[in-house]
Amino acid sequence: MSLNRQTSGARITRRGLVRGGLALASLGVISPILAACGGQPAAPEPAKPAVESKPAQSAPAPAATAAPQKASVELEYWMYETREAAVKSQDKWFKSAEEASGLKVNLVTISSSEIRPKVMASFAAKTHPDFMELRGELPTAWGAQGITVPMDDVLDTIGRSVWDASSVRYVTWKGKAYGAPWFSWPHVIWYRKDWYQEKGLKVPKTWEELWANAKALHDPPKRYGFASYHKAGDPKVIVSMMGINDAYVFDEKGNAAIGRAETANALKMVKQMSESSVPAFLELNEDMARLEFLKDRAAHMSTSVSMAYVIHSDSPARASQFAGFSFPIVKGDRGGYYSAASFSIMNPRNRDRTGTFIKTLLQPKLFVEYMKTTVVGWIPIIKTVYEDDNFWNAPIVKPFVEPMKAGVEASKNGVWTAQHFGPNPMAGPFVAEDILSKMVGRVIQEGQTAEAAAAWAQKETERIMKDNLDLKM
Repeated sequence: MSLNRQTSGARITRRGLVRGGLALASLGVISPILAACGGQPAAPEPAKPAVESKPAQSAPAPAATAAPQKASVELEYWMYETREAAVKSQDKWFKSAEEASGLKVNLVTISSSEIRPKVMASFAAKTHPDFMELRGELPTAWGAQGITVPMDDVLDTIGRSVWDASSVRYVTWKGKAYGAPWFSWPHVIWYRKDWYQEKGLKVPKTWEELWANAKALHDPPKRYGFASYHKAGDPKVIVSMMGINDAYVFDEKGNAAIGRAETANALKMVKQMSESSVPAFLELNEDMARLEFLKDRAAHMSTSVSMAYVIHSDSPARASQFAGFSFPIVKGDRGGYYSAASFSIMNPRNRDRTGTFIKTLLQPKLFVEYMKTTVVGWIPIIKTVYEDDNFWNAPIVKPFVEPMKAGVEASKNGVWTAQHFGPNPMAGPFVAEDILSKMVGRVIQEGQTAEAAAAWAQKETERIMKDNLDLKM
């Protein structure tokens, strides 16, 4: 297989938006600490020419069955993951799919910070790739703009029942699916398993039990109950607290609904968590809080299951000290912060061939082998993989079975920022104004009541909607 790998991009954050489309959120982060957690692309650069493809090596079809007809064209796939484990496992995965399908695919690596400008430039020049790995809202964001191609037939052929409701919900816009989800990075509660054992504590099933455990392990300044983080632009903790309280920014019809009592309850939980958190949590982002947690400064942290990659890479001998559980739900049936990666078809010219190749990639045998060796902490969101013991017995997965199985459960009901019921174009300007972080600051820093902060957020959300009437659902 011929690979064309370019310089990987700089770290990206969750700030920014696609104006006139959906929120550009939850692109994967290549930073070792965030390790595939969500983020957003940096501000768009001036348009650059699309990357050039290089010819790939063809592979023979399996001899056991009638050989698939080889395509007269080579498909092009753009990726932006550069970590060694991901690159090696993906090369092998794509090679196996080439052999099984009789199709040829050229893999091209682009910088994560250049995804938007390169895609936009290539789309305008009609030189865009056949398919891409897109993270977060990008499949539907670009579907709304006619950049990604509907692929309901691909999902139907694979069988939609292999995905849980959240996976399909977040790749669907106006009744059409614009991606085939394959892995996620949901948030769970990581905890110090060794400290639990020392104190004789049990894994909590309710928030009351969690508060009690945090209190039992809270021993400042040596260590704290939580490593919380609420720096401007990083609202994932409050997103999770809102999800498990059945609080949401917009209701199912797209109306502003953040002022409800459920949001106030979520804010009260955030405040309670902060009372036993490491200091300066208002100045910490997820990266920084992870460092505090890994330096033995806190007993719990709300963060992505991809924390497993950090532990595996930096201190694998410590894996047994850590574990995780899914968020106890207070009200409703939704969980914490969640995002996922999907294969999206970009070029209608080779649509059928591309769909065939994606379906081949997601065949259980091939997909399981890939997930066994790729970045540990990525959660397969196809049932045939996460129900397969071969996956859980993989050497890199075994030390993290507990938090990763919690991640499987968290993926089934997770929520996206400001998009509780599915993709919503109004989430873009809402996220851009960082209303959630400001709302938390009003409670913790300014001393406002949770109810007053939620009421403020309601008025701000209504203002944003009035300023962006063209985005109303």
